[in-house]
Amino acid sequence: MGAHSEGLLSGRLPHNTGLWSNTPVHGAMAWFAQYENVTFARHLQDAGYHTFLAGKYMNGYGKRPTHVPVGWDDWRGFNHVTYNNPGVSVQGQPANVSGYSTDIIRRYARDFLDGHATSDKPFFMYLSPKAPHAPWTPAKRHSSLYRSIKVQHQSPIFRTRHPHDIDSCEIPSSRAAA
Repeated sequence: MGAHSEGLLSGRLPHNTGLWSNTPVHGAMAWFAQYENVTFARHLQDAGYHTFLAGKYMNGYGKRPTHVPVGWDDWRGFNHVTYNNPGVSVQGQPANVSGYSTDIIRRYARDFLDGHATSDKPFFMYLSPKAPHAPWTPAKRHSSLYRSIKVQHQSPIFRTRHPHDIDSCEIPSSRAAA
């Protein structure tokens, strides 16, 4: 997860947090740690929700795989994000799982739902698959599904710039020092 997801989790637009990148210094887990106490998961948990995450959390999370971020009651965070056989932290404990990452998330989600089907407590489920991140790798069962279809890998939308694209962004001095 990059600046977009960090903004989603914190409820702040990236330009209001200083999170401008997928990697440190201005992005990813090391930078986001300062916002972990004020994520929407924490607010939902404080409001009585049971919170659950399965999948990719933040770029750099694998450097702290025993860490369960504030606000998550049930945690299944990928600490080695690959399409096949991702490393998973289950409640802060490394777990060896095998299979396609989206299938693993689905299994965790179904188990969570089965366990909460009769509960009166509200819940929030956050599923964050590796897809659509490159390199795009389908599950083996889908690897030949579209072999006969020719795909133009670079469509015109990616070759031309939009008139409103900007080349750079001026960083306010108060954020640059943070």
